[in-house]
Amino acid sequence: EAGDGSGSWDDDVDMFGIKPVLKVSDMITLTPYVHWIYSSDARDFQANTKELNLWYLGIDADFKLDMASVWFTGIWNGGNVDDLSGTSSDRAGYLLAVGANGAVGPVGLHGQAFYASGDDDLADGDDDAFSVPSWGGQSYYWSEIMGLGLFDNRASNASPGNKISNIWAINLGVSYTLVEGLKLKGDYWYAQLAEDNIAGNSDLGSELVATATYKIMDNLNLDLVAAYLFAGDATESGNPNADPPTSDDDPYEIGARISLSF
Repeated sequence: EAGDGSGSWDDDVDMFGIKPVLKVSDMITLTPYVHWIYSSDARDFQANTKELNLWYLGIDADFKLDMASVWFTGIWNGGNVDDLSGTSSDRAGYLLAVGANGAVGPVGLHGQAFYASGDDDLADGDDDAFSVPSWGGQSYYWSEIMGLGLFDNRASNASPGNKISNIWAINLGVSYTLVEGLKLKGDYWYAQLAEDNIAGNSDLGSELVATATYKIMDNLNLDLVAAYLFAGDATESGNPNADPPTSDDDPYEIGARISLSF
C-alpha cells in the first residue's frame, strides 16, 4: 500500500509478490518470482497515469562450480497503463543478464552482460521497453560513469544510469590483492542503446574503471576510483530527446570514499 491520502483521487498502489528460493543441489539455486502492481488512479506516483496494471515474471539462477560461480537473471514485464486521456498502452518488455566470477591463481576474474529491451516503435501506442514505474524499485549499479557506480553522482548523457532500460552492455574485469589490505580492480565496459535515439545513434561508448580499496583498519576502508568514458555517438548527442548534440567531450571521474561499517 502507498499514498498519504491527501489527494483528491484514490492515490494508492497495491503490490503483491511471491519469491520462493529453491535449492536444487549444493551447486544450483533457483529463485523464481512473480510481482503484480495495480492502481486505479496513479497520478501521485507516475505523471499522467490513470490506471496501472503491471506484472513481472522472472527467475534468478545461481551456479557454484569448482573454479567459478555463474549467475543468470531473466525478467518479463507485461500489462497495460492507461493515461488521463483514456489511451491504453500495452507493456511487453524483458531483461536478460548473465555473469561469472572466478580466479586464476591470485588474479580474480569477473564479467557480465545484460540486455534490456527498448521501444522499437514510439508511434504504435505500445511500449516494448523493459521498465518499472518511475517512482521506485528499479535500481542496478554497474559502470562508474554510465551506470552511476560507487559514487552515484550523475550518469552520462543518454545512459539510463541505474534504471536499466533500452540498453545492452558487456563487462570484463580483473582484481588483485597487491599486499594485505590493498585490493586493486580494473574494469572494461561497453554499452549501446537497444534502440536508436531520435538522432539515429545507439553507441554509448567504452568505459575504463580503476579502483583501489585499502583497509585502513577493521571496518574502515578507503576507496579510490578513476573512470574515463570514450563517448560514443549516442552519448555525444545527449539525452535521447535532445537534438542537436549537447556535448562532444569524453566524461571522466576521479573520487575517493571512506566507509565505516558497524
